[in-house]
Amino acid sequence: MAIDVFICHSSQDRDRVIEICESLERSGMTCWMAPRNVPAGAEWPAAISQAISDCLLVLVVLSEKSIESNQVGREIGNAAERGKTIIPYRLDASPLSGIAAYYLSSVHHIDGTEADAVCLEILSRAVRKKLNELSRTPVAVSVPTAEPEPAPRPTRALTTPVPVEGVPGFGSCADCQVVVCYAAEDAGEASAVFGYLVRYGLRGYMHPDDTSGKLWALEMKRAMETTKAVVFVMSEAAT
Repeated sequence: MAIDVFICHSSQDRDRVIEICESLERSGMTCWMAPRNVPAGAEWPAAISQAISDCLLVLVVLSEKSIESNQVGREIGNAAERGKTIIPYRLDASPLSGIAAYYLSSVHHIDGTEADAVCLEILSRAVRKKLNELSRTPVAVSVPTAEPEPAPRPTRALTTPVPVEGVPGFGSCADCQVVVCYAAEDAGEASAVFGYLVRYGLRGYMHPDDTSGKLWALEMKRAMETTKAVVFVMSEAAT
């Protein structure tokens, strides 16, 4: 079972906790709370520990009773040791003490002391926002499994770059990751570098050496504003 939110609470706050759970679930979040979600015949400590491990976020419902509860303290400690994100939601203004104070004193609390729909809506939005942050996954980067063969180097310096097979032109100056800078005398070598970068999946840009004047300056300016890196082809001519 995929769990978005584990609700840590005292059974003596049952009515308020059910309201909280139902509000979150109406907003599309999956909640786990005892005893509702403890499987029949399961041992409570094992079921609770597994639910905390499986959830994305732990919501601690704070009240005078939950702060005094040893079981709530154990659940808070379990969540903290697993590195879980914890959101405290206050039902009253009881001061923190014990384990709750140790783990939650520096964590921002959401105020639910008014016990109304506005508080529940604020809580739902805060939990949804945090879940969205926790659910983000990095974009997969394709890395070649084998190093490709470099583009053949010309035996002499060329006056114009060598087109790269399968690559239209020499890239876009408006949407590039790497700019290749070179002297006109090194156009061939620069093309080889450009082709090598493109074969690794990078969006490259290199200006044709016959581009001149205002157009050249404008294109290079746009490329430099958008690129993440610049490769300089160094040679005697370039220096």
